[in-house]
Amino acid sequence: PILSIGQQAIKFNGESYLFSPSFKNIANIGDPDHIITIFNLMTSQDADPVATCGYSNDIMTACCVGELPDGLLWDVTSSWGGDRVVMKRGKVSLSAQIIMAVDLLYMGIIGKPGRLKERGTSKPMTEFNASEYVSIAVSQLGMTPANAWDMTMIDFQRAMEVRHPELFAPRDLPTKSELAKMNAEADAAIKRLNAKRGIK
Repeated sequence: PILSIGQQAIKFNGESYLFSPSFKNIANIGDPDHIITIFNLMTSQDADPVATCGYSNDIMTACCVGELPDGLLWDVTSSWGGDRVVMKRGKVSLSAQIIMAVDLLYMGIIGKPGRLKERGTSKPMTEFNASEYVSIAVSQLGMTPANAWDMTMIDFQRAMEVRHPELFAPRDLPTKSELAKMNAEADAAIKRLNAKRGIK
């Protein structure tokens, strides 16, 4: 796996299974608004364990490059009586599966928080439409649709930064949060010096 673009892998019984958060694979998870619903559920502290198990399987299956063997991942199924949904044990640990799934989803939707210049007030994301990014990659980067669908969000971000550097803040300048941290540290240092000098 190429970890720097968000890929992951599981090795089982001598075979390696690759997972890639490409636009195509993320789109296969569900409709644009459903993808965000799943993201919010998977990152919630109050998430239902059974739902988290099922969605993590959906994400991992959608992001797998190739076929997964039966029983490798945890899944959900109906009980014998069919009156409730239960978790079905997999070969990997459930906690590892959930962590991998959340990471794939995060890298597929958000990528790596970049240094894109802030414009206006940010709004909560209500849907993730991968086709919009594919269209931009085709029109702005000159890619074929097939290659664009195979890109990950990190691939897209890096390519756009090269193609449109004017949209990105210079790398030698601190971000707004970095400036705030620097100011807070400077204020704390001044207070410590003043305290030693007996200045209030």
